[in-house]
Amino acid sequence: VKQEKEDKERKRLNEKLVVNFTLFMNAAIKGLQLGIQHKIYPQVLFCLSCLVCTRPNDMNGKHKRTNGQVFSPETTILHEKDGVLSLIKLKPSKQKNGTDYPPEITPFLCDTEHYDLCKEAFQFLQDKENIERDCYS
Repeated sequence: VKQEKEDKERKRLNEKLVVNFTLFMNAAIKGLQLGIQHKIYPQVLFCLSCLVCTRPNDMNGKHKRTNGQVFSPETTILHEKDGVLSLIKLKPSKQKNGTDYPPEITPFLCDTEHYDLCKEAFQFLQDKENIERDCYS
């Protein structure tokens, strides 16, 4: 029985996982729209994090880092150049021995037609009123 379970698990781990990124991206975009509309901070944070490869706490205004920094225009900004919207982490949250890592640039993984929504979501996450808003489930 144990061998059967191990074989089944090994087979499962070797199977390929296929993700329809267009479907995933569209769901994240819809989630951003609804999150902003209904002022749901965690939803906006999650959906925006799906569209830009970064640690979610890099854009979480409620999370205080071990070095005392909080997500703000001093730590993270947006930059658009040559038709590409990027997140620039001036002070990445990851540290080693108390030394900050150098700035990082990460492009957004969505169509340019959604850049304005991403910018709105980014501003939403930095808004003090939204940061202090009670969360619910």
